[in-house]
Amino acid sequence: MDQAKTDFLSIAWWLARSYPKQGLLPQTPDEEAMVLEVMSYAVHTLHGEGFARIFVSGRFAVREADHERIKQQGLEILQKGFAVVDRWLAGKDYVTGRFGIADAALFYVAFWADKTDVALPPNYHDHYLRMLERPVVRQVWMEEGYGRATSGAHSLS
Repeated sequence: MDQAKTDFLSIAWWLARSYPKQGLLPQTPDEEAMVLEVMSYAVHTLHGEGFARIFVSGRFAVREADHERIKQQGLEILQKGFAVVDRWLAGKDYVTGRFGIADAALFYVAFWADKTDVALPPNYHDHYLRMLERPVVRQVWMEEGYGRATSGAHSLS
């Protein structure tokens, strides 16, 4: 297949498979399934259902009067979804215990939460802060003009 990879899931999976020495995928089928579950949840539920309602409420309601209700639905989806992520991260630094592609998926969603003042539950918040300390994240953070690699992200705790 010689198609361009254009979505997060396929790009991340391709990178992880193409560069196995980087250790971006776990070794066991159970952990690989967890990685796919987390990435799919981040992309489709948190991003596609939650943040989409907040950022482009017009896609979910034609009438302007309904946009605030749609945004509130998005926030509710995020709060429930963040609680799920928080349970997944309980007692772990990263999704499978070491950094991988699922953590990158959770990071970009947490970044949006940070930038829109949506609170993260404690484990997810700590994961986000941990990600911000990664050298490559700090580098990109600076290159993209976000200043020091620190977060204003707040926690629900």
